[in-house]
Amino acid sequence: EGLGRPGMGTTLTAAVIEEDDLLVAQVGDSRAYLLHDGKLQQLTRDHSLMEELVSSGQITEEEARYHPNRSIITRALGSDPTVQPDLYELQVSAGDRLLLCSDGLSGMLEPEELERILASDEDPQRVADKLVDAANEAGGFDNITVLIVDIDIVRPRMEQKRKRHFRIGIISFLLVFLLLS
Repeated sequence: EGLGRPGMGTTLTAAVIEEDDLLVAQVGDSRAYLLHDGKLQQLTRDHSLMEELVSSGQITEEEARYHPNRSIITRALGSDPTVQPDLYELQVSAGDRLLLCSDGLSGMLEPEELERILASDEDPQRVADKLVDAANEAGGFDNITVLIVDIDIVRPRMEQKRKRHFRIGIISFLLVFLLLS
């Protein structure tokens, strides 16, 4: 509310990791990427005028990168009370690296540069710092937000199921033993 604020909104990219499941919710043009086996994959699709123009074949990705209307988003939190996020669900593996970022990063660096920097260091904080520095060196025209999550401990579902069934078996055995004695 307030003077000059009607229609304002914000973007959101959020992730929940449980075991080997990754769930990403996204609204706007902030993004999620996954580095898996050294290959970078963009997980989300921008809610932007440029994405719509590229998807419809009206302009190229290169043209969208420098288009004067590249900041126009078509979906945001706060501007429409009924907005729904896109949801993405996939499996992750130990050793994967998740990147959540604002368009201040993804708009300044090519995917190949993101991939190179993400794989350049084992420490996620140093990698985040390198990404912000690279985006600033490339012009830094927008706010740059970076969050990196390394997928280190993933317990396979089968192992958990086996342990659960083993525990249930032990408890059942003990109950039967107590009832019979």
